[in-house]
Amino acid sequence: MALTWECIDWKNKQIAVKGSISRVKDPDTGITALRYSEPKTKSGRRQVPILPNMIPVLRAHMERQDAEKAEAGSAWNPQNLVFCSNVGTVIEPRRVCTTMDKITDAAELPRFTFHALRHTFATRMLEANVPAKVVQDVLGHADVTLTLNTYSHVIGSTAHEQMAKINGLFQADDIVKQQPVRKPSIKQQLADGKKELKATEKKTPTKTKNKNEPNL
Repeated sequence: MALTWECIDWKNKQIAVKGSISRVKDPDTGITALRYSEPKTKSGRRQVPILPNMIPVLRAHMERQDAEKAEAGSAWNPQNLVFCSNVGTVIEPRRVCTTMDKITDAAELPRFTFHALRHTFATRMLEANVPAKVVQDVLGHADVTLTLNTYSHVIGSTAHEQMAKINGLFQADDIVKQQPVRKPSIKQQLADGKKELKATEKKTPTKTKNKNEPNL
């Protein structure tokens, strides 16, 4: 809801995430109001690539908004928001949720939060073998560990598929099949040792003393 048209880089096909809008309650008065806030972490302030298929969708949305702006005239709010009311003002967060409910009801789907779309998108990226580091950057997670822990069930489900990719590195013809060797018992090892000792003694010639050799 805080996204402005200045945040969209058409040339490089990316969106700059700079802040968000939420309804905040004043602790003193108890009155709530819409507030703009910047991302809590450095990683939250990021550049998100725009899917190529979404470029014409955004272009069409801009054209519709230009028509609304012309109709509103001087009543149009100059904040230049991408998603706004028909007079350019900030959308009420609850309105986004109710609109989402209408869409899911029309599609005969169970209701879910708008934030769930973010999780779905991250899941689809990982299922498409997008590196976890890239997913982290897109989501704005401060650390890739958070990404891995949150979506470990997705990464684990594709483990066999990933291992299958390197299966071709190990050819069956190159694998030597060996029967497991049973280690002999201690009694057998002692008997074998005695046999080896006797065999060595037989092979070693006994030195005979020369009669003319003086005693030392």
